[in-house]
Amino acid sequence: MQKTERIIGITRKTMVNTVSSISLKNLEADTIFTLTGLAIVLKEEPEEKIKYVGYLQDNEGCIYNTISPSVIKSMEAIMDYMEEEQISEVVTSLKKQRSRNGRDFLYLTI
Repeated sequence: MQKTERIIGITRKTMVNTVSSISLKNLEADTIFTLTGLAIVLKEEPEEKIKYVGYLQDNEGCIYNTISPSVIKSMEAIMDYMEEEQISEVVTSLKKQRSRNGRDFLYLTI
């Protein structure tokens, strides 16, 4: 079950199509895309802990997904920016970095 927490620029139809979305972790570092929609949803699954899932839509209609807390934090900042600037799209770059403990993590920049 999914409960929408925050959404900007994504239609209900797009949310239905998130089932075929592409994981951001499968993209190359420094991938650049123009985002036209973002959604953060709370996903509750039986026998799984509650987690947030982020969905991103680009200007070509591709839908991406993530459960990365650092990407979701970036998404919240981008959503704030889009609302404050009253814009409907923003050029974004996917970044990958290695943490001190050796794990890779993702984040977005504009």
